[in-house]
Amino acid sequence: MPTAELVSQARSAIAYEKWDRLGPARTLLEQDSWTDASLLQTLEALYAAVSEDDRSKGRFGRDSGAFEFNDCGLASICEALVDRHRRSANASDAG
Repeated sequence: MPTAELVSQARSAIAYEKWDRLGPARTLLEQDSWTDASLLQTLEALYAAVSEDDRSKGRFGRDSGAFEFNDCGLASICEALVDRHRRSANASDAG
């Protein structure tokens, strides 16, 4: 799946979860140019911000943003980006 499509999915999830108040989410919504690496880095920062928000509000389990990060597909996007990076690195090593 192209990076632009992953960005679009991530933006939809952020809007649905109303995480636009978090810095990494705003970056994802506002920035136009993305690489796999920059998208992964921003999503990891978003997960950290969501987890910190959970901690500060005493949320955990199914009521937490961390649960929603996984449930809404953002964790799957991260996994896809990591897998793509691994495949690329393995192809480079084989050549």
